[in-house]
Amino acid sequence: MCETLPELRSATVALAADFDAHVLSVTSARRALRGACAIKNAVTTIESLAAARVAEGGDWRRDGYRSPAEAVAAETGTSVGQAAEAMRTAEALDELPGVSAAATCAAAGCSQSARLQRDHRDDWAKTHFTLFDLLDLLCAHHHRLKTTKGWGLVEGRGKRAFVPPDDPRHPRHAKDPPAA
Repeated sequence: MCETLPELRSATVALAADFDAHVLSVTSARRALRGACAIKNAVTTIESLAAARVAEGGDWRRDGYRSPAEAVAAETGTSVGQAAEAMRTAEALDELPGVSAAATCAAAGCSQSARLQRDHRDDWAKTHFTLFDLLDLLCAHHHRLKTTKGWGLVEGRGKRAFVPPDDPRHPRHAKDPPAA
């Protein structure tokens, strides 16, 4: 995995250098925005988990740092506060419900347990924040339906119905004001 990170970094830098938003249609710009946000979320997860590993390794003491956050900040060129936030994020990721080996897709009737994806109930591209209590585990099939076709889990926690966008139980309708 660590061997592919330099390749990913190189490809991302090359993409950013050639990126010209002025030549994109609005639809393509939206797709680019969603893709960039997905990359940013993945990078934040990697950064957080790697920062936590640096902290637990204990080398920061030997290297003369006063705290793991100070060592991570020196390694990444960020502030101590940002480094500490990355380590707090890693702790929160470890504490997410449903990360055990027994976890399955949140869609009722789906027993898929491999390669589950943490999904934001409210689209991250619109909210720009993550609340761990508002994440669900979805298999690739259900995540694809949610992302590309507008399907969604009904309100609640745990296993629950996964419905198309026109279903009255769809979360989009739960936020609509009552009909007069």
